[in-house]
Amino acid sequence: MEEKVEVKEIKNDIIALCGTVPENFWLNFSNKLLSTADYSRICHNLSRHIKENCPVSYIINQVCFYGLNFYVEKGVFIPQPDTEHLIVLFLELTSKY
Repeated sequence: MEEKVEVKEIKNDIIALCGTVPENFWLNFSNKLLSTADYSRICHNLSRHIKENCPVSYIINQVCFYGLNFYVEKGVFIPQPDTEHLIVLFLELTSKY
C-alpha cells in the first residue's frame, strides 16, 4: 500500500512541476501543446528536482496542508502528511472533551 501512495505522490509532483493541478493536467493531457517557454520551464524544474534533490514545494513555492495552500521557499518548513494526520487525531480527541 505504501508503494501506491509513493507512486501517486510522484505523479502529483510531476504535475506540479509542470505548473498545473491534476484536474487540469488530465483534462488537457490529450490535446495539450507546449510552447517552447513552457517546455523549458518544465525541463528546468525537473532538472532542479532531480539534480539538486530540491523538494517540489520549493520549486513551485507552494504546499497544500490540511486543505489550504501555503507559500513556501527555501529555508521554510514544509508541512508533512504525518503532521496533517496528527492534527486530525488531535481534533478528534479534543472534540470528545
